[in-house]
Amino acid sequence: ELTALVIGVQLQTTRLGNASSLNSIQVNSSRSEVLRASANGTPALGSYSVQTIQTAKSSSATSAAFSSASDALETGRLVVRTGGFVDSSAKLEDLRGGAGVSNGKIQIIDRGGVTSEIDLRFASTIDDVVKTINSSTNLRVSAKISGDRIVLTDLTGQTTRNLTVQEVGEGRTAADLGLSEINTPSSSASGQDLAFLSNATRLATLRDQGGIAFRAGTDLSVNLSDGSALNIDANPSSRPTTIGQLVNTINAADPSKLEARIASNGKSIELIDKTTGGGSFIASGSLADQLGLSNISAVNGSLSGARIVNSLSSPLLSSLNGGRGIGDTESISITNRSGTTTVVDLNGTQSLKDIIDAINNSGAGVAASFNRSKTGIAIQDVTGATASDLIISNSDSNSTATKLQIAGSVAGNSIDSGSLQLRYVSEATELSKLNQGRGVQAGSIDIVNSLGEKRSIDISSLTDKTVGGVIQAIEGTGIGVSARINDAGDGIVITDSTSGSGAFTISDRVGSSTARDLGIAGSGQPQVVGGTSVRQIEGSGTFRLDVGDTPTLQSLVQSINQSNGPLTASLLVAGSSTRILFNSRTGGEAGRIVVDGSDIGLETTTTSIGRDAVLAINPSEESGGILVRSSSNTVDNAIEGLTLNVVAADDNPVEIRVEKDSADIEKNLQLFVDQFNKVRERLDAVASFDPATGRTGILYGANEVLRIEQNLNRMINQTIFGAGAIRGMEQLGLSLDSTGKLRFDSGKLSQALDRDSKSVVDFFTKENSGFAAKSKNLLESLVGINGGLLVSRNEAIQRRIEDGNRRVEFLNAKLDRERERLQLQFFRMEEAIARIRNSASGLTSLQALAEQAGV
Repeated sequence: ELTALVIGVQLQTTRLGNASSLNSIQVNSSRSEVLRASANGTPALGSYSVQTIQTAKSSSATSAAFSSASDALETGRLVVRTGGFVDSSAKLEDLRGGAGVSNGKIQIIDRGGVTSEIDLRFASTIDDVVKTINSSTNLRVSAKISGDRIVLTDLTGQTTRNLTVQEVGEGRTAADLGLSEINTPSSSASGQDLAFLSNATRLATLRDQGGIAFRAGTDLSVNLSDGSALNIDANPSSRPTTIGQLVNTINAADPSKLEARIASNGKSIELIDKTTGGGSFIASGSLADQLGLSNISAVNGSLSGARIVNSLSSPLLSSLNGGRGIGDTESISITNRSGTTTVVDLNGTQSLKDIIDAINNSGAGVAASFNRSKTGIAIQDVTGATASDLIISNSDSNSTATKLQIAGSVAGNSIDSGSLQLRYVSEATELSKLNQGRGVQAGSIDIVNSLGEKRSIDISSLTDKTVGGVIQAIEGTGIGVSARINDAGDGIVITDSTSGSGAFTISDRVGSSTARDLGIAGSGQPQVVGGTSVRQIEGSGTFRLDVGDTPTLQSLVQSINQSNGPLTASLLVAGSSTRILFNSRTGGEAGRIVVDGSDIGLETTTTSIGRDAVLAINPSEESGGILVRSSSNTVDNAIEGLTLNVVAADDNPVEIRVEKDSADIEKNLQLFVDQFNKVRERLDAVASFDPATGRTGILYGANEVLRIEQNLNRMINQTIFGAGAIRGMEQLGLSLDSTGKLRFDSGKLSQALDRDSKSVVDFFTKENSGFAAKSKNLLESLVGINGGLLVSRNEAIQRRIEDGNRRVEFLNAKLDRERERLQLQFFRMEEAIARIRNSASGLTSLQALAEQAGV
């Protein structure tokens, strides 16, 4: 009984060691219909202002209407793109060399004298800035992106005053946007360059978020004019993460011979040869390829790389075609439907938006824009004529129109490039960002080449958890298997160059889904690469579903849902029509999808583009505070220790209050006190002594009782270090009275919580040194399974009982045997007496006969 009671005390100390049971805070939202909040840890006490800018939304699409779910589709392939979207917009935090843009307000005055305050506190991207300016109802000024600048155009047609941009209050948003110096009598004004490199620019943001990857060994090889060479390993211990660190790493190779620096245009990196001689100044290697320094000629001892800083509102041309780019652009020829031909000058264009702007500014009678799927561009004839086909052709040696996939002649009014294969997977891509942000399980995969040679790769053991890290691990197997980014720039392609007769396979080990997550689980298919027959497995972020014979809407929906792909499908019946509703499995911007069913006769329309939830933490009238984005409406730890649930967007901040609440800890401490006192009461009963009668309790003077008393008293009186000012239970209102019982003063607890609630929680929960951890050791010595005093004593008593029972059984068996022996002896004596009696009776009969015979 005592053992059970002490175990009860142990359970309560364990509960006190659990921070969740000591939740001494209360979290309240001033408007739960807009934003709910709850604790997921120990948030700091106080009040937080949070404004819900927008809710998260998933990407969805619908098909054209059909008569019923059994309507037939064509045999073919459904294609779902999960990346490669070209309608990107630069994040404000990445602009100006990584210095970013302050979120605040600006004031624009048009030439008619109308002043408008533009609220940019919650703008996240450059497109947000442009849209906000253009949505101003009373201001007649339009904004657009031209190159790397914002251009403002006055639409009033008046000349009353200058077109002016000013700061509001003490803000610097206008300056950060490059607009603060606009004060011109002209109807149009261009801001300052916003897209440039600095030492602080993060490498991960460059090359349209493709980043810069580093490999083990030489990253950059440079042959210098004096005939010497430098082989530079940019990743000897820790890889560079900023432009400044990268430049310093290159310069450290030999400062007297080679200098790396940001080019004067601010868009690229250049290398300077400090030597002299007749040798060629050439750069090569993976880093040179990424910086655009390979295969170019030096000019005056300088190698100028390609543009690596992103443009403001579309991808770089070098990121198209799976990251191979489209080469130098010069011009294209456009013949509109009225029969007029225009050669569009594309010299100097670096981004897809530059191409679009050049076409739209050419006067060719067409309008260029991103296409419907936002994976390429579309050219639309706007002449209204039909005298000619719409014709686009190459007019340069680079075949630019062909590479842009717009070369052709159509009798219609538009030409669509289709997907221009914007690279969105690179060697620098983190594994956690693949699969629309769902990531890759860090498990193990098996690779077997066609010769039957097998190697295993444990992704969890890789130091470099990027796509490049996986590629290097695969190539390091030494069994003739190589890996690289695929031609579409959306995954990995793995090639087996061995010439065996077996199958080339990649599979997951038991319990792993790594190969499946990377899209490389399966068997290699025969391919011819460079005239050599090989086997390849290609993992692609583009989902492709082959539809079998005689497909229907119903069977397509079933196939999609069974495929575990990036989307789900369901039938939508409205009146007499039936459609398929497609929904992305992943919310937010990362879950964006475009469904292409043209191959199976299924026309689709995007009905919702995924977007992130956006919160502003502690916004003010002057500033947007800290903007936080989330792919779902549940946001963890934007404020440490809190979970925020976005219910609706609202123009006003919500107050989140984190206050002290001693209810939980007081309840658990009272349970502890009650359990402690139950033990004390039982000890008093079993160890009692009545001096008047001399009667004692059953455990009077027992060692076990003394040990329980000692350990319980030590537990209450112990000193705890490392929990701030809280050292003992007495400071929290718990103390022993004269009878040994525990008393609880909740007022002291409340005072301690008011002074320092974190220290109170630390007092109980500190690992190894907190009250719960130290009490566990004391109580384990009493009730621990392995060697606890009471447990051992119970076991000893149980063994004595069992020994006694076995002795009783033995004696009972012995008595039974003795009883049987005596009974048998008795039966035998009875038999002997009966025989004697029979013999005596026979003698008597013989005597009687003798007497009768006179013998």
